[in-house]
Amino acid sequence: MKGKPAPYENPVKPIPDPNLWFRVRIVFIAPKIRVFVDGPSEPGLDVGALGGPGPGKVGSFVVNDSGGDFAGLKVSSA
Repeated sequence: MKGKPAPYENPVKPIPDPNLWFRVRIVFIAPKIRVFVDGPSEPGLDVGALGGPGPGKVGSFVVNDSGGDFAGLKVSSA
């Protein structure tokens, strides 16, 4: 629906420059996923998990011809 984001989409404010590196923190606390971009105290995205392959596995999906480049990736448990 035009003007209404899907449940797994949310605008990021402020918008990071897509040509520069920016920090993202993704917090998985079942059954929720919270995404923080460039360090705010409140998440830019707070949704229920889709399900998935099971404990201990994380997947990433990139779009719009993005190479999906990552640097300094850390995965840890709380």
